[in-house]
Amino acid sequence: MLRKKILIRGVVQAVGFRPFVYNSARANKLSGFVFNSGKGVVIEAQGAAGALQKFTRALQKNPPPLSKIESVKIQNIAVKKETGFKIKTTRRARAQTSAPADIAVCKNCKKDIAGVKNRRYRYAFANCTNCGPRYTIIKNLPYDRAQTTMARFKMCPACKAEFDNPKNRRFHAQPNCCPACGPRLEFIYKSKSAGGIEQAAQKIKEGKIIAIKSLGGFHLACNALDKTALARLRARKRRPHKPLALMAGDIKTIKKYCHVNAAEEQLLKSKEAPVVMLKKKVEIPLISDGLATTGFMLPYTPLHKILFDILGPRPLVMTSGNISGQPICIDNKEAQKTLAAVADGFLLHNRPIHNRMDDSVLFELNGKTHFLRRARGYAPGSLRLPAAVKKPTLALGGDLTSAFCLAKGDKAYLSQYIGDLDNAANAAYYKETLKKMRRLLNINPKVFVRDLHPNYFSAAFKPRATKAQHHLAHALSVAAEHNIKGRFLAFTFDGAGLGANGEIWGAEFLVINKNTWRKAGGFKPVQILGGDSAAEDIRKCAASYMLAAGLSAPKAAAIKDINS
Repeated sequence: MLRKKILIRGVVQAVGFRPFVYNSARANKLSGFVFNSGKGVVIEAQGAAGALQKFTRALQKNPPPLSKIESVKIQNIAVKKETGFKIKTTRRARAQTSAPADIAVCKNCKKDIAGVKNRRYRYAFANCTNCGPRYTIIKNLPYDRAQTTMARFKMCPACKAEFDNPKNRRFHAQPNCCPACGPRLEFIYKSKSAGGIEQAAQKIKEGKIIAIKSLGGFHLACNALDKTALARLRARKRRPHKPLALMAGDIKTIKKYCHVNAAEEQLLKSKEAPVVMLKKKVEIPLISDGLATTGFMLPYTPLHKILFDILGPRPLVMTSGNISGQPICIDNKEAQKTLAAVADGFLLHNRPIHNRMDDSVLFELNGKTHFLRRARGYAPGSLRLPAAVKKPTLALGGDLTSAFCLAKGDKAYLSQYIGDLDNAANAAYYKETLKKMRRLLNINPKVFVRDLHPNYFSAAFKPRATKAQHHLAHALSVAAEHNIKGRFLAFTFDGAGLGANGEIWGAEFLVINKNTWRKAGGFKPVQILGGDSAAEDIRKCAASYMLAAGLSAPKAAAIKDINS
């Protein structure tokens, strides 16, 4: 008879790890217990040596599919007098584990909401151990219902029975709920309560724009095939040209409009369910005019799935619920105020969103996945660093399409996409997210790194931080991502960044060797028409280079701002 204490760290909370441990221990006739702590999942297991060996091997070789084990520490401890194996109450401690990302609705929950006789038929908040909200509702770790925005909803007897049953897939599913005890939808039209999701769907059919409270914020939804609705959405949202994300009810519909290879289909159907940039097959006017690709995603919440069950698989615009350039709305009152001039109606619910989160945007190239926007489903996941940082570190990022990175030990935690920091609302969102992630991950930075440019947001936010040249930072991040070591040449075609010599650089050839680097070459500097505004209108850049080369260029009056 032996007894072992096991500490497992990583993404091991909100992924069904405790139920998995419980059932595995019972199958091997072990006694003991398991509980969540701020350090990770703690297990004490006691039984025959062979059974314990089989149990510990299963923990590491066949863990729950949504988990990600970063470390396992096993030690022998004294045998105790006890019977049975239990899941104990969570113990509070300073967090040393990763926060789980949100997970798309699973196939079993899809069946539940589609089953007319199921008590969760068309229930927009169905979830289980294998799917549902995670990071967007978490206030603190360890992950427990009381630490989430679901704390206000007391489980009914039926849900509590599922929660307590080791054989049920909702065993210890912290957001577990049903129509009798969970969050509820309400459709607001012309400032009055007008029903629920069926009425919202009908208004979309009629060509209206509906603001839908989703997982990490609001979407603005309308019929993607209705040119009048699209033109109205673009005008109201102040987004005249940039592409709009689409959602379709099934992969067959997406394939009607875009070419989809095996890797792209796998991405679309993954548990992260991102927006995937796909090569066009059929042009949908006013969606991504002038581009070769369209961004599509599949329904990733029960709410979206129900909406398409009502409307059919037709494509809908499902773009971020904000005014262009501002943070995505997450609060009901905030959305109704901010989006009043954009949306015709509001499909709301009463489950608070704690962590604001846009949709992730990816594309596949030569068998590899690349991020355009890293957010829902992926943030705030950790990346293993080639070497551990000596002190907890905060890298503050740039001003455009901003995000930040917290590092501790050999782990780097990337924030979700935040946006451009040239307005007060996004700057506040940046600070809010940083405060929440520091608390959630228990990281108190001692080293700060910011861009070299003195006018960036980060310069005022942390003026005494270590300064990093813009393009060098890009090159080193790519090198870290691909584990490139030794001496290498980096080509950085990134646009403008303050150079080490005080000039504005753009398109550099950098020679990097361990802790040293130098600029080996680059494009000849030219005067850019419009200054910083050229970053938003590449026609100004083109005209500037034409003039510098002695070629005739369009008159200044013909070079209009892209947002005009």
